[in-house]
Amino acid sequence: RAHITRRRRTTTMENLSVRKYRGDDLLSSPLNNEEILSRISVMKKQERENYRLGDYIGQIEVLSLSRADMCDQIDEECRGKMSFWCYQVIDHCKLNRETVEIAMFYLDRFLLSRYGERALKSRRKFQLAAMTALYIALKLHEDVTVGPKTMCTLSRGSYSDKDFVEMEVRMLVALQWHVHPPTSSAFISHFLLLLPTDILSESELAQILEFSKHQAEVAVNEYYFVPIKSSIIALAAISNSLEMLLTHDDATLSNYVQRLENIASIRSFSSEFLEVKSKLLETAAEGAGLYHYPSPCISYTQPSSAKRVFSQGEISPRCASFGV
Repeated sequence: RAHITRRRRTTTMENLSVRKYRGDDLLSSPLNNEEILSRISVMKKQERENYRLGDYIGQIEVLSLSRADMCDQIDEECRGKMSFWCYQVIDHCKLNRETVEIAMFYLDRFLLSRYGERALKSRRKFQLAAMTALYIALKLHEDVTVGPKTMCTLSRGSYSDKDFVEMEVRMLVALQWHVHPPTSSAFISHFLLLLPTDILSESELAQILEFSKHQAEVAVNEYYFVPIKSSIIALAAISNSLEMLLTHDDATLSNYVQRLENIASIRSFSSEFLEVKSKLLETAAEGAGLYHYPSPCISYTQPSSAKRVFSQGEISPRCASFGV
C-alpha cells in the first residue's frame, strides 16, 4: 500500500496563485482590479516567454525513425488516455482538477524539449513521463505528501522508485524549474473577477464559472489545444458560456467581453478564435461525462482526516495505455 498524507504548507509569493480564489471563493476574493490586471499581465508574459508550447507530435514525422520506432512512437491518443487517467486519480482522491492541467503542461513542455525525445519514441517512457508529471504537480500544488513509492504502487509495479526519481530530475531540468504555468483555469478565474457584479446573480456567475472551467478541463485531454495559449482558451470558454447560459442581451456584458479582448490582446472575430470557440463546445459536449467516471482507478479508504491510504484497483496507467 502507498500512503498520501496531507501536509501544511507555507504560502509564499511564488506559490500564491488564483487557485486560492476559485470556485466558491471567487466572489469573496480580496483582490482589487489593479491587482487582478497586474496578475493577468504577468500570466500573459509567462505564456509568451518561459511557458510557450508547440506541436511536438507533428515533429515526430520529420524524425528519422526505424520501423520498430514507428510502431512505438506516441500519438494524440496516447496523450489523451494518460490525461484521462490523471483526471481519474485526481477525482477519486478529491483533489483539484486544475492540477491535471498543470501536470499535462509539464508533460507537454518536457516532450517539446530535447530531454523528452526518447519519450516521444517509446510509449513506456512516455507513460513514465506522464505519471512523473502528475507526481511533480501533486507535490507542488496540492496539500498532500506523495513519494516515489506511491507512484510505483499506482503503476502496479511497471516502474520502480528509481525510475520516478530519475525522470523527475530529468523533467525539472527540461522545465528549467518553471513549474507555475499560467493555466486556462487560472485565466478564467481572473477574467471573471473583472465581471461587473451588479449585472449577474450569484447563481448565474456560478453557472458561467462552472461551464467555463468544464470547457478548460476537457480541453486538457485534446492535443489540438496544446499549442494554443491559455488566455485564448479561457476567453473562448467564457464567451461560449455567456452566449449559452444567459438569455438576456446586456450592453454591459458586451463591453465586458470587449474589455477582456483588449486586456488579453485577442481578436474575438479572428478565424483562429472562432475555431477555438467551436472546438471547445464540441469537446465539451463529447466530454460531458468527464465529471463522472464509471469506476475509480484505485480503491480508497480514509482512516483519519490526516492520512489517505490507497490500494491498487482495476484501472492503472498500464490499463490506460493498453493497445495504444
